[in-house]
Amino acid sequence: MLLDAILVNFIIISFCLAATCIIMAMTKKASSSEERMQIKIEYGLFACASIISGSLATYGYLV
Repeated sequence: MLLDAILVNFIIISFCLAATCIIMAMTKKASSSEERMQIKIEYGLFACASIISGSLATYGYLV
């Protein structure tokens, strides 16, 4: 029961982190185009990692 609650919280936090990273990548301002691209790639990688971990945790929870 406790592990189910922890896993559900991890799933929710993972998808919230993905949404936050996507929003931050779109709204963060940088002076040069190179910095903007680096910021978008960095936050994009974090968003992808959190979506993948959240999806795997959801699959493990449901199966």
